[in-house]
Amino acid sequence: MEITDTLKCSIMMEVFEAMMYKVAVDTRNEWMNGSMVETLKDMDSKYRWDYYSFIPNATNKVVDQLIYTLTKLKEKEPNRSAFRFLDVGCGIGNIMMLAKYSGFRQAHGIEFDRSHENRFLYDKKDILNKQSEVQVFWQDAMKFTNYGAYDVVYMYRPIHDYAMQRKLERIVSGTMKKGAYLLANLCEKNWGRTKMEWVHAKNGVNTINDIWVKQ
Repeated sequence: MEITDTLKCSIMMEVFEAMMYKVAVDTRNEWMNGSMVETLKDMDSKYRWDYYSFIPNATNKVVDQLIYTLTKLKEKEPNRSAFRFLDVGCGIGNIMMLAKYSGFRQAHGIEFDRSHENRFLYDKKDILNKQSEVQVFWQDAMKFTNYGAYDVVYMYRPIHDYAMQRKLERIVSGTMKKGAYLLANLCEKNWGRTKMEWVHAKNGVNTINDIWVKQ
């Protein structure tokens, strides 16, 4: 699939529209029911935790990564109709939504901070359904045992602590399946002996950074 500006804009606009609508509805409801003060307190408390509550990545770069890796996966397995995506530290699900609009059949996420559940971009009944194409595992990513089930794993440094972040990256890269891609944005990229290889990915003449593949 060619990564055109028109395609990228279409994907990003779909997701931004969903995000803005969700934010507008939630904000109105929280002001109306008086819970906005508690929401602000909750957001402030996250600075005391040892993880990043929310860090926005450059959306156009993420779309480049998603389309590139999905295209390569389809080239390797042309008879396969569905590929699986996982966001480690998915927050409110914006990257999961980008993955769905980019063409991934299943978009799952892991999130430690349960407060994101009420602000999640997808309906709660969908993300709690174990058969759903969109699913969130509300747990510690260190204890997740199914990284090998996914074709593309995305991380944007979910843990602030340097040593813990390195440990998480080794867990993820060490248990991914052969041929799976890791989108390691803002990560330490200290894989140890887990056989990760940097992908020389291009969109035209421009390099798409932070893509690794499991050997």
